[in-house]
Amino acid sequence: MELVTVVEAESTSRVLRELAVLGLFALAAYLVLSLASHDAGRAPNLGGPIGASLAQTFESIFGYPAYVLAALMACLARLVWAEVPVRQLVRETAGGAILLFDGAADDRRRACADSRVCAD
Repeated sequence: MELVTVVEAESTSRVLRELAVLGLFALAAYLVLSLASHDAGRAPNLGGPIGASLAQTFESIFGYPAYVLAALMACLARLVWAEVPVRQLVRETAGGAILLFDGAADDRRRACADSRVCAD
């Protein structure tokens, strides 16, 4: 009886892990598609109305480093697929967040230096 429970728990864990990986890859691809469509000025965004608002929100918060967010999500999916320990996932995610916010701050600093006008 115990062996059956262990096998069922292991297979459930594997299914959840695979769904998380597929979801992260799909979300990363959708974000890139929406951001690229937004940057190209495509009138109906290829991501639809949700993709358009998602792209506008992420570009207003992060600027061009929003593309880095999609790459970081793909890297996180790879780590989940490799079954790395949760502690390492947290560490990698924190490092990615630092990279993302540093890139956003640098993008905003460059925009302010180019325009000589900063609202914030």
